Amino acid sequence: MKRFYRDSQRIKSGNFNASYKQAPCKSFTSFIFCQDKNGLQRQDNLRLIKDGIHETCSRSIRTYDRISDEKRYFNLKRCYRTVSHDPHLNLKKDENSRSSRYNKKIFLAGGIISLFSLVWFFVEEYVQDNKLRPILNPTKFTPFEIVKRDTISSTSFLLTLQTYLKNHPSLDPDPYKEWWEKGIWSVEAKQPEMQIARSYTPLPPLSGESLENIQLLIRKEYRGEMTSYLNRLYTGSPLQLRGPRQEFEIPKEVSQVLFFAGGTGIAPALQVVHHLLERRIVNGNSPSIHIVWANRRKEDCQGDGRDVVIGKNSLTSPGENYNPIVKYLEEMQRLHPDQLKVQYYIDEENIILTPKTVVQLVTSLNKEPPYPEGSRLILVSGPEGFVEFIAGPRELENGKLGQGKLGGVLGNINPKEWNIWKL
Repeated sequence: MKRFYRDSQRIKSGNFNASYKQAPCKSFTSFIFCQDKNGLQRQDNLRLIKDGIHETCSRSIRTYDRISDEKRYFNLKRCYRTVSHDPHLNLKKDENSRSSRYNKKIFLAGGIISLFSLVWFFVEEYVQDNKLRPILNPTKFTPFEIVKRDTISSTSFLLTLQTYLKNHPSLDPDPYKEWWEKGIWSVEAKQPEMQIARSYTPLPPLSGESLENIQLLIRKEYRGEMTSYLNRLYTGSPLQLRGPRQEFEIPKEVSQVLFFAGGTGIAPALQVVHHLLERRIVNGNSPSIHIVWANRRKEDCQGDGRDVVIGKNSLTSPGENYNPIVKYLEEMQRLHPDQLKVQYYIDEENIILTPKTVVQLVTSLNKEPPYPEGSRLILVSGPEGFVEFIAGPRELENGKLGQGKLGGVLGNINPKEWNIWKL
């Protein structure tokens, strides 16, 4: 443009330079035409650019105006919603708002009351359950803890169990009093792996044990699922018990007892001793107990033998391996020398309980001063073979194991003066 302007001024002034002869335009007329054409093209371009800028600005202004109109519309709409000129609509809105707030308060209060009532119910139920629930349940298994394990021999051991409720303030210090005062009772121990249960006879407190504890004498049996499970347990292990179950209620008129025990069958005999000599209130004649305990091995009844008789011979074994059961029997003999007698028979020592021995024992007791009718009782407890040998086998009666007919050695002599019961 500057060059075109200068050239135009020179042409008007007549100062034309020959240098333009080499210009692209061959003549002055064509030169002028070319310059005008370029100028017009530039003007057209400038006009197009100006029109584009104007169109863009117009469009932006229209868009801004449209957005502003929409914003104003929505602002007005919001204001209309907030401030309505309809008094009925405003009143209805206020009532709905107050009703909603009132319902929320009622719901919150109801939830708090329900939660408080539920917590109170569970707390009261827990307190009552622990207050009234006995240590043992005859229909449900109750967990106990093994607090002590004593080895009696290579084939038997003693477990001392304690309830998990031992620290409860309402716990009865003598929770099994009712059962001790009735006679012979048992509990069932559960094997959770095989879901089986077996009855065991609790022992009385042998050496100052708490009355809350339960002591079970366990005999290891070959391939016995229950005894194998109990043998694997250690101190601190849980064991579930169910009961008690009354095995035999000793009549109040009983004053003389002859007890034949084989192996672990000594447990019910200890219950009889505890019942008659420590629990029963004596009215008239003092009860008399004679125990015959038969074992295969000497280790099952190890003791010092100061007051114990085996047949006709005294037991002279040393006292370092003291059996707690023997110790308890000796202590009872010391406290009640005229009421308790114990005889030991051991197959290993060739001191065997024979039919002749049984007959002689029953005959000698019959020679004692007469007792009132119904006051003499013979109890037999132990393995099936031992019970069958003494009094005949037990038989099923109405789906349950009953007494069966009297047989064995006692069946041959038929002691009518005695009531006989198989455990």
